Amino acid sequence: MTLAQGRGESSEAKPLGQPRGFFSSLQYPGSMVLWLSHITASSQFWMEMIARPWLVYQMTDSVLLLGVVQAVRGLPVLVFSGLGGLLADRMDRRKLYLVVRTGNSGAIVLLAVLLVTGHLEVWHVFALTAAEGIFNAAEFPIRQSLIPAVVPESALMNAIALHSVGRQLTHLVAPSIAGVLIAAVGIGGTYVVQSVVAIAAAAMTVLLRVPSGSQSAARESIAQNVIGALRYLRGRDVILTLLVLSLAQRFCTGSSQTLFPAFARDIHQVGEVGFGLLNSAIGAGAFLGALGIAVMGSVQRKGAVLLVGAVLQAVGLILFAYSPSFPLALVLTGLVGIVQTAYFTMNSALLLGRVSEEYRGRVLSIYDMDRGIAPLGAVTLGWLAEVAGAPAAVALLAAPMIPITLMVLWRVPRFRDAE
Repeated sequence: MTLAQGRGESSEAKPLGQPRGFFSSLQYPGSMVLWLSHITASSQFWMEMIARPWLVYQMTDSVLLLGVVQAVRGLPVLVFSGLGGLLADRMDRRKLYLVVRTGNSGAIVLLAVLLVTGHLEVWHVFALTAAEGIFNAAEFPIRQSLIPAVVPESALMNAIALHSVGRQLTHLVAPSIAGVLIAAVGIGGTYVVQSVVAIAAAAMTVLLRVPSGSQSAARESIAQNVIGALRYLRGRDVILTLLVLSLAQRFCTGSSQTLFPAFARDIHQVGEVGFGLLNSAIGAGAFLGALGIAVMGSVQRKGAVLLVGAVLQAVGLILFAYSPSFPLALVLTGLVGIVQTAYFTMNSALLLGRVSEEYRGRVLSIYDMDRGIAPLGAVTLGWLAEVAGAPAAVALLAAPMIPITLMVLWRVPRFRDAE
């Protein structure tokens, strides 16, 4: 059964014209609304990633609290992503998406009001940061589970790639806008602008129309939902492999940027400018990777391509770790960024194309756990660097992706032909 057959035909899954080209999936009205809401919300997210630490440091002069507020922002992923996926299978996903977008905008607006009126205290920042973290943690499985409802299966990979393109593009642009705003109108004015952007993202969600899902999970208890999802996964080796590869990649190769300061200052001796160039290179590579997948639209034997991508990431990072020159390190960093984004886009497309509609939210919440795994990879990378140095740390953590990939080829040989 295809996705279209499984969910029924909808006006939101019918194109305005003949779908073709780079923006083919956006020719479906529901897909266009969902994408615009996503890139608007993503713009606010990346602006906040610059504004929040600046605000905290301005209020406290504490580098410790900079790390603490980042942890407060990220830790909810481990709990509330799963809750978001569970609710996505029990309730109307469009309404849930509206709730998380409205909740996020409400937290930003409240922070802006407190800041502009002079009533903001440090504990307010932490409390509202935690609220944002909760809403954004729940957002991913809900939004991802909506994508197959607004495009047919043939346009699924293009839709996922365009969501990634939007996120990478806003990642490149929004932080610079935030920096300019802080200099021009102050931190208070920056949060006012963020509030407008967040409200716009929520308002667009009101326009979203999707076919109603089965919501059969609502007839069971939450415990039965969890057990049912585990039973569903049992024996579905391709889906389990996709989940394992995602978690392994985040841990082994997804935290390499943690040591970029050491490579810039101590190994290549290029200072702050070199550090910025390394981050720009991987960001530009990520954007190009998403762009490339969106242009291709579809790929044959996605499973085989995914496995090649897993090995290439590991090899690229090992070569980067021992690169004899900074220009070569920049090129390798950009190539790793390309492969990483293409890898995750392919993984998402395969996963969404295979998971049944009634289990989609719960499976995606497991998939989203990789964001919680990434900090563990960063800590491991830091410990290895203390013991063996930064190059050895990157190489030692990346290398296991190669035997993991070979294990998949041995244990799940049909994964190579997954489409």
